[in-house]
Amino acid sequence: MLSFLLLNLTIAANSKNQSLRIGAILPLTGDYQELGNKILKTFELTIFELSNVDVTLIPFDNNSTEAGTRFAFKELQTQRVDIVLGPIFMKNLLSITQEENFSKYIFISLSNNNVGLPSNVITFGINLDSQILALSSTINDKNKKNIFADNSEFSMNVLKRIEEIKIPLSSKYQYSNFDEISEKAKMATSYNYRHKKLLNLIAELKKSDNSNDQAKVKSLEKRIHWEVWAINKL
Repeated sequence: MLSFLLLNLTIAANSKNQSLRIGAILPLTGDYQELGNKILKTFELTIFELSNVDVTLIPFDNNSTEAGTRFAFKELQTQRVDIVLGPIFMKNLLSITQEENFSKYIFISLSNNNVGLPSNVITFGINLDSQILALSSTINDKNKKNIFADNSEFSMNVLKRIEEIKIPLSSKYQYSNFDEISEKAKMATSYNYRHKKLLNLIAELKKSDNSNDQAKVKSLEKRIHWEVWAINKL
């Protein structure tokens, strides 16, 4: 897909006797530098594999922040750039929509959020609705549908679209940081109730002299051990 896009843009540029100059606003430092550098390598490899094309890729580091994105966009404007790849995250893209000259560039967004985008932004990610509908089609209506989501803007959009598309949810569990996931998982699986019930059952079985009951005790204790291990790994 990226190769096809770059090839067509290059053909259009060559028809005007120009090379294609692509600016890439990416998080090459900061919290998301690993992701940003992987994407940059992908762009570079894609361009390398396109033979007989005249493309120059110019990376601009946004330091994984909105302020860094605004600075990177100002830096980008000091050079001739025909099209802009990025930013990766929608919040960073939206942070520059009010900047002077924003509308003069075509942006290829790597986000799959296509809600309320300016007309000069083309989304390159997989459409959010198609992902939700594809997921919904694999779940039987009789199954319980629980969803775990953080408090990010993207998760809020997902929950909003699920509600608009009218996909019934049994429960939704939201967390503000990963440390809360374990407790939310306990709530979703009624872990505390089931754990207490198992402990009571084990206590009763231990009073029995029946060998089958003692075998059940060992089996239930092993089950509890693995459940505790699994819930603490979240």
